[in-house]
Amino acid sequence: MTKTGFNLAALQFNEQDFQDAGPIAVNELRDSDIAVIGISCKIAESENAAQFWDLLRAGQDAIRPFPARRKRELESLFQAGLLNEQTALNEGGFLEEIDKFDYPFFQLSPAEARLMDPNQRLFLESAWAAVEDAGYGGKKLSGSRTGVYVGYSSDFGEEYKRFIAEMAPSSASSAIPGNIHSMIASRIAYLLDLKGPSLLVDTACSSSLVAIHLACRDLRHGDCDTAIAGGVKVTLVPIKEGRGERAGAGCRLLG
Repeated sequence: MTKTGFNLAALQFNEQDFQDAGPIAVNELRDSDIAVIGISCKIAESENAAQFWDLLRAGQDAIRPFPARRKRELESLFQAGLLNEQTALNEGGFLEEIDKFDYPFFQLSPAEARLMDPNQRLFLESAWAAVEDAGYGGKKLSGSRTGVYVGYSSDFGEEYKRFIAEMAPSSASSAIPGNIHSMIASRIAYLLDLKGPSLLVDTACSSSLVAIHLACRDLRHGDCDTAIAGGVKVTLVPIKEGRGERAGAGCRLLG
């Protein structure tokens, strides 16, 4: 074995060495631009970003009373004793056909789809739509260094797994994968064979904002080349319990 000797004197630096090094890399990372190339959303009475934009332009308030026809859909919860027929229900921004899901497209069985948390289903659909909107549909992102960053808070509202445990206890074990919160991010990463970070962020009301912040940070640091970032929150039964409410208040900016 040949031993290599080191001359410590050769490791000395002078002022010219630092001047030749050029600008500090941190500044390059901080000043680099990030392009938003695809977008998708389902918010209140909007099925896509274009419809939501139209609502904003018109100054329309999409908050409305709990739809009367949906009260019939709560019948099974009444019968199971999970909800009282006299329970007061909140106003809210309601999505249409939240129970519809193209499970064959996402390579899932009907049973898996029924046991999957609607939050997981909704993000899966929206993430796919954003990828297609960006022009990267199909397998174009397969094997790429694409990260998935999801903001989601489970501290408010009922959880789907509780309804399953109460109404279909024999299916509780089969429902585990579809109701693990971290799977909201991991499901789309697995389906598209993405090789970047995959994580779920819970910082209450700021979860989505922090998820986007982390995605931007990782893009700048080179931890991924592309990122899918956003948030999801579906309140399964908008029970009026006074949590986080204020008289005469709708949605307000954090200030």
